[in-house]
Amino acid sequence: MVLQRIARNPLVSPDVIGIASGASAGAVVVIVVVGAGASAVVAGALTGAAVAAAAVYAIAARGGFAGYRLVLVGIGVTALANAAGAFLLTRSDRYAAKQAATWLVGDVAGRSWPDVLTVATGLAVGTPVVLLLTRHLRLLELGDEIARALDGRIGRARAALAAAAVGLTALATAAAGPIGFVALVAPQIVRRVLGTRSSGLLPAAGVGALVVVAADLAARRLFSPDELPAGVLTAGVGAPVLMWLLVRANRAGVGPRSG
Repeated sequence: MVLQRIARNPLVSPDVIGIASGASAGAVVVIVVVGAGASAVVAGALTGAAVAAAAVYAIAARGGFAGYRLVLVGIGVTALANAAGAFLLTRSDRYAAKQAATWLVGDVAGRSWPDVLTVATGLAVGTPVVLLLTRHLRLLELGDEIARALDGRIGRARAALAAAAVGLTALATAAAGPIGFVALVAPQIVRRVLGTRSSGLLPAAGVGALVVVAADLAARRLFSPDELPAGVLTAGVGAPVLMWLLVRANRAGVGPRSG
């Protein structure tokens, strides 16, 4: 939800604009090339997410963040990151490739307390930053010019919010893999329940957690005795939501020219 509000675009989520894919590519490098442990996977995911975010920012910032520019640039970065990950899988041995491929689907099955600690660390560091800067999110939704007029330090606040969002995405990806479309769907649910009466940040986090748990439970029960990764179900639900948002934006007359 943080990135969506910064860009004023419901399509801007970490898995759409390449941040989650960058984190995945960084983690795959560690798993396949380095062959290191869990702590190194976290570092690789953080590095990959930071590189992807920097690339998106460097290209999209020239014309501002409104409209579809950020989404289009992010799609390109996502494609590059996914291609890099696929290339590494084809060049690795079978054991490392299987381990990375299983992780890339995104799932919470088989996770242990170190994974919980990874996510808890991200929440402990990133959540206070986001909550402290909630007021700046409201300003950013008014547009860059108005936000700068009301607060001369809005650029620093936006950078801090984006960094917190990137870090949280990277740590979540390092712990459970890229469970897709959760960050896209959860804010849409919250906005339709709460409207604009609240910032919706904590409710969106709670809804996202419930979506992951529900997807994991459904993946275990609906296809028993086989178990599907949770990421398969979230992608199956999230992809139609993405298409619906695109259709809705087109009907509203929003398009690439708006940014």
